[in-house]
Amino acid sequence: MTRKPHILFVPVTVFRAGTEQIVLDLAERFGRDGYPISLAIPTGHPSLDRMAQESDALGAQTHRVGPLHPGDRNIRENFRVLTKLFKETKPDIVHLHMPYAPLCFESVVAAYRARVPVRIRTEQNPLGPLSAKQRLKMRVLDAMVHKIVFVSNSNREEHIQRGRAMGAKAMYIGNGINPSTIAHDCSAEVKLAIRKRLQLPEKAVIAVMVGTLEHRKGPIDFVKAARVAAQQNPDIHFAVIGDGDKRTAAEEMTKEYGLTERIHFLGRRADVREILCAFDIFVQPSHYEGMSIAMLEALAAGLPMASTRVAGVSDVFPNEEGALCVDVYDTEGLGGAIAQYAADPARRTKDGANSHNRILEAFTQEHIYQEYRTLFSKMSGGDRLNGSEG
Repeated sequence: MTRKPHILFVPVTVFRAGTEQIVLDLAERFGRDGYPISLAIPTGHPSLDRMAQESDALGAQTHRVGPLHPGDRNIRENFRVLTKLFKETKPDIVHLHMPYAPLCFESVVAAYRARVPVRIRTEQNPLGPLSAKQRLKMRVLDAMVHKIVFVSNSNREEHIQRGRAMGAKAMYIGNGINPSTIAHDCSAEVKLAIRKRLQLPEKAVIAVMVGTLEHRKGPIDFVKAARVAAQQNPDIHFAVIGDGDKRTAAEEMTKEYGLTERIHFLGRRADVREILCAFDIFVQPSHYEGMSIAMLEALAAGLPMASTRVAGVSDVFPNEEGALCVDVYDTEGLGGAIAQYAADPARRTKDGANSHNRILEAFTQEHIYQEYRTLFSKMSGGDRLNGSEG
């Protein structure tokens, strides 16, 4: 009987959020199929301690390392610790999930230095403009892995079009979620109960944003769009689920616009997957994304989506069929899209059903597991790219 390869997942991260859920989902699914699983989880934020506990609960071998993301991070110490970890645990595959490779490079270099047989890097965000130094660093990092997985086709194409020497290594595997964990098509009674618990209006159309309230997620843009939508539809309400350094600014702008009775800040919540079905419209005002997990969760809950044209949207909705999309920063257009959905319950129902079906078709935990299993099997079977050992 052929031995299944030992997989070591490394989430290069600051705190536990969508990407970290993807890592845990993959670890759980591979473990369930009999693969030896390990996770190297950074320190530095309390939510990562919870992630380590979740890793232990999966039966994975959990290793703690220092902060791996820019901030309170010691690059040389990280390189030393990770190299030692990779050499001692001897994984057949190291799978790194990275927000932005040029800023988190030592984990790739350590896997290369330890000569891990298969090294795979998943990029969770677009690369964006790179300096000459960063372009050089990317070429080196690309040469140190066997495959570079992008979670959206547009990010993969950008990587190749910018002249990466190792562009042939780039491939697309979208993100996915477990739809069975997300309440869908909840009854009127359940919806009412959730709204009462959240102290939200019982009968109003409510548009919701979900995510960390940081600049790139567009919370300020959401408030601006809400103002536009409220002017067109005096009955619509809005909700913000999440917290972050832009919350205060968003709340102050809400007061400035006279919308304190219309925009409800609900904070960070652990029950997002249970309560999404109580809303009517999902709004994604982001400036950039890879493939947002919050988006996939809201779509699985059956919400129609008004979104900026960020990466991942066109993968879920080819030709933008089934969603209303506007350019990034177009808060007037986004507000108009929200108002359009608010005034058209039939379209909300139609596009909401399409949202749910698209997730079931191609963006589930099982879908991405099967794609990664195929990739891992191919790479660990000796069919690796020529020259990838340097």
